[in-house]
Amino acid sequence: MVQTYQQIDVLIVDDEPFMRKTLSQMLKILGVTVVREAGNGNQAIQELISLPEDSRPNLLICDIGMDTMNGTELLERLRGHQDFDLAGLPVIVATAHSDMETVRRAVDRYISGYLVKPFTAPKLKARIDQCIGSLPTREALSRGGPKRA
Repeated sequence: MVQTYQQIDVLIVDDEPFMRKTLSQMLKILGVTVVREAGNGNQAIQELISLPEDSRPNLLICDIGMDTMNGTELLERLRGHQDFDLAGLPVIVATAHSDMETVRRAVDRYISGYLVKPFTAPKLKARIDQCIGSLPTREALSRGGPKRA
């Protein structure tokens, strides 16, 4: 399991370039060395599928309101994926939507955290800290994934 921010590989999925850049900068300040970006859920799925298992991100930070494939659709595709590691990929939702219906839909799709935009770097860090011990390392992914109960 991941113990430090340097071991985290993040895929940011957001249709706003400014938000992707802001999140990327926050993550790099925290010590994350590998940050990837996708502009919508469809691009994210294509990137995740095309990468070798031992090169995939071990955390996804995703917006909900995007064109082409929104965050809820992306979560459905991930959670229903036949690849066990993709289906279990930890996801932190980062969105402007704070209504209970949107939050409930995200929680029903087994998210690891929820952030309402705008948020601060300390709030992002707190959400990542909540799931950092459950993130698989590259070594675990290359050995067929972490053991799951």
